[in-house]
Amino acid sequence: MIFTYDCQYFDITLHATSSSVSHGHSLAQHSFPNSNGAQLEAMGRNARTITLEFTFFGEEGLQEFERFNTLLETNEARTLVHPYLGSIFAAVSDFSHSASAETDAINCSATFVEDMDEIIFDVEPAAQLKNTTADARGATLGLDSEREIAGADASMTTSDVRSAIDNWDQNPDLPAQQVQLEMRTLDVRLAEEQNQYLGDIDLFPVYRAYTLLRRTLRESAANFTSSAPKVIDITVRGAASLRLIAGNYYGPSEANLRFAELVSLNPGVRRVGRVPRGTVLKFFAA
Repeated sequence: MIFTYDCQYFDITLHATSSSVSHGHSLAQHSFPNSNGAQLEAMGRNARTITLEFTFFGEEGLQEFERFNTLLETNEARTLVHPYLGSIFAAVSDFSHSASAETDAINCSATFVEDMDEIIFDVEPAAQLKNTTADARGATLGLDSEREIAGADASMTTSDVRSAIDNWDQNPDLPAQQVQLEMRTLDVRLAEEQNQYLGDIDLFPVYRAYTLLRRTLRESAANFTSSAPKVIDITVRGAASLRLIAGNYYGPSEANLRFAELVSLNPGVRRVGRVPRGTVLKFFAA
């Protein structure tokens, strides 16, 4: 079985099969007469370099490949969402690709170099967050159809997704926190089901249907949250970890739960271990 996972560059999903990361710190060595060794002076952290191997499948993949190629024409630094490094502001330094007619796929390799400027957020057009619950509802039907074609039973999770989004539509005064928690619970269940279809090219339509449903579900929840007045902006007054900030605002007993919420609400924060002073964070109102 081929292990794959989803990364994202700007708003393009990359189905990655491997990732390699290099990073470190620059050290200046000062040597002195009649002295052994050298005195080291820390010169700061080097930019992280990330090489991803990823694949675009089928006609839809060809369109995404062309969009990715278009981004490289200007090659401005944009947000790269890495599965374990989180959000990193980076530009592409090297890009190569090869096509396979046998698998109807384009295999790519790209090297991303971190931009060390203190740019925290990569603003995308607001329309990209406006997928409605109707889109998510349609994605559940599409997933059920692909599973049926593949010979699998209908997913119980798709039924629960439809129930949840119907509830969101009918109750616009629901707490934004409740909607986000429901979304995350459903997303975890969908991810567990989706992992069963990794690595089999014949079952890629099912895998892709899961990706579409998870994306539209997250965007529907984000759209609901953005229309609710219960999400507020707070400016960080002194550099601190995101977990400490959560504990200071909500209280120590809620620090761990609220930390997960803040990570979800603030994807532009690059380093959760040290959020710079002046950063504007989104919070659920206490």
